[in-house]
Amino acid sequence: MEKIDGVFCPVCKQKNQVGATNCVFCNTPLERSTKSPSTTTKNVGSQKSALVEKDLPAYTHLPQPAQGVAIYIEGMSKYIATINEDNIIIGRHSEKTKMSPNEAVVDLEPYGALEMGLSRRHLMIRHSEHGYEAIDLGSTNGTYLKNERMVPNQPYPLSDGNMLMMGKMQVFIIVPSEDR
Repeated sequence: MEKIDGVFCPVCKQKNQVGATNCVFCNTPLERSTKSPSTTTKNVGSQKSALVEKDLPAYTHLPQPAQGVAIYIEGMSKYIATINEDNIIIGRHSEKTKMSPNEAVVDLEPYGALEMGLSRRHLMIRHSEHGYEAIDLGSTNGTYLKNERMVPNQPYPLSDGNMLMMGKMQVFIIVPSEDR
């Protein structure tokens, strides 16, 4: 059997040289955290099989905020947060979570975030000149948008009613739209 020297990227599955700290293909950090297991995000395994494809018209019944972004968790008819800020961090609150004073934070811990594999700083939604975009913040279990795993630290444009799979938690993002 042939010996395999190298480190495989958890996101793009490409082989990198031994000792590499970031994937040369997608820039994902390759080193694992050395924090104690009690304070780190639970690795929930592959989320790809857990994705459920939805039809966009089914989301049009969800109330749209007057301003900003509304965040719904799958199966809930009421939004858990509406935020009218330029940067929104979604994750789970912790005393150890470092937040900037100008960041709005949506804490999903009361909704089972740890058990579903959300990192403390899992995802950022930000407003840009082109609308809203989502950025996975190097989360342990990743984020999927339109059934594709997002490359960490790269912006992806959001449309009204997009479903995001963060770990094993599905959320819907409702953004202001002239089309509704």
